[in-house]
Amino acid sequence: VTTVSATTRAVRLPTAATGRVVEVHNAGATQVKVYPATSDRIGANATNAVAASAILVGNGSIFRAQNASTWRVIAGA
Repeated sequence: VTTVSATTRAVRLPTAATGRVVEVHNAGATQVKVYPATSDRIGANATNAVAASAILVGNGSIFRAQNASTWRVIAGA
């Protein structure tokens, strides 16, 4: 992510597929929220809910699909 102009900005993960890995790095000016694809979830969060914590400026997170509908944060800052 290179342009984040407001705290309301977010990115959406692709549809989960077992073993899929997505890295998100925030090179913007403010934190960025991460949402799962429609009908997916991130960890124990409700379906379609934002990740528990936003990615701060200069940090990143690695998401791995546990199955066809659930993402897990395997590394994050």
